Amino acid sequence: MIKAHETRRLLQDYDRYFRDVWLLSRQERTVAILLIQGLSNRQVAVRLGVGFETANKHIDSIYRKGHVVGGRRGFFSHLLLNATI
Repeated sequence: MIKAHETRRLLQDYDRYFRDVWLLSRQERTVAILLIQGLSNRQVAVRLGVGFETANKHIDSIYRKGHVVGGRRGFFSHLLLNATI
């Protein structure tokens, strides 16, 4: 079981990776972290207080900047294969 402080550190490491390697904006990094935490697109929209379409635009932008193919499955595959966390 991963402890809370280990989870926070891992998410901080991913935040830096998304900022430095994928060049994501702060909002895009927030969305990416929510995706890692397992939130659906609708849940991301609710958490951020934005519309569903806005959340989807952020997610599409993340995938484009990260050269992700295959949606959410591609996102996680890309992270597993490429992220040096």
